[in-house]
Amino acid sequence: ERKQQRRYATDQDGTITRKQVNRMWALAKGNADIVKQALKEHGFEKSEEVPKTEYDAVCYRIEQLEMEQRPLQG
Repeated sequence: ERKQQRRYATDQDGTITRKQVNRMWALAKGNADIVKQALKEHGFEKSEEVPKTEYDAVCYRIEQLEMEQRPLQG
């Protein structure tokens, strides 16, 4: 089984780590609405439910939403 070469944290349920949860909040600049929306779009209610396989996609969506929330500079 060569797929097991990826190195993830050893928690057995395969959900993201506390550091990864913290990074999601940092990407959202602490905006709970952004985090909740990104989670909901991916079918989750809480950040602790996110599997590692979905982490990058959720973070990407958080980044998109955060950029959309920023006031236009001009």
